[in-house]
Amino acid sequence: MTPTSADQANTLRLMRLEKSAHTNDAPGEQTSISGTTPTVIAIASGKGGVGKTSLVANLAVAFGEMGHRVLALDGDLGLANLDITFGTHAPLSLADLVDGTASVQDVLRPVANNVYLLPACSGRYDLANLASRERYELLSAIDGMDQHFDTVLIDTAAGIGSNSIGFAGAAERVLIVVNGEPTSLADAYAFIKVLATRCGVERVEVVSNMVRSTLEGEEVFKSLCRMAERFLGVGMDYMGCVMRDRMVSRSLFMGQPLLVVAPTCPASQSIRQLANRLSRQQRTARAASGGIQLFWRRLVASEASQ
Repeated sequence: MTPTSADQANTLRLMRLEKSAHTNDAPGEQTSISGTTPTVIAIASGKGGVGKTSLVANLAVAFGEMGHRVLALDGDLGLANLDITFGTHAPLSLADLVDGTASVQDVLRPVANNVYLLPACSGRYDLANLASRERYELLSAIDGMDQHFDTVLIDTAAGIGSNSIGFAGAAERVLIVVNGEPTSLADAYAFIKVLATRCGVERVEVVSNMVRSTLEGEEVFKSLCRMAERFLGVGMDYMGCVMRDRMVSRSLFMGQPLLVVAPTCPASQSIRQLANRLSRQQRTARAASGGIQLFWRRLVASEASQ
């Protein structure tokens, strides 16, 4: 089959990205404290408004406090706001990386102690609907920075769009954020269903967010667990809950992560406990091949053969 101009453009962008990933130094000259490939965690939700992006930013800060070198990737490519949550303005974004006008090093921004952000941008329909090859390009560029980071957190877009499922399928661990609203539970179930049927994911981790008590958090998890295990056969691990806290809204208005604005409030304490649990968890069998491309290479090859 003769390649189209779009295919040729994608190939050229891939070559540029792979070159930049291997020839540009990542932040400083430091390497991973673990000496291995980073743990890649996609944080996802079925619906918006469950506090996912705020949780990603604060988890990044918590991991940074623990000494991890953290990469926070805004996977909501067309409606990005992770940079706003960190209280920073990013002159360059993943759009420049995909366009081939900037390298990974150009786009990276330090946003907290030991934390770097790869920001996306808002209002780009083409970014919100990347083809498989283009998502692969992004992952290829990021994969080249394995030695520089210990933890990669991907803030996926809400819903079951191709970008969200693609990034979650590429990660070795998926953390589902859910609250007690029936719509949140239903949409989280839908996300897990698509992830399982399309990407073959057999296990996910769950955090109950914005709950009033640990008991409520456990009940939220049990409700989702009953649905997923019964109808999907997907295993679920409960990672804990984050307390409802008025300081969360205040930190968002202030444009700073909660752990910076109110480091000792109940929600901050919950997030640190969650980060500790995630850090202690042994990597799953999906991490055996290492790197962020673990699943996505196989998925791209499968789609190309169809």
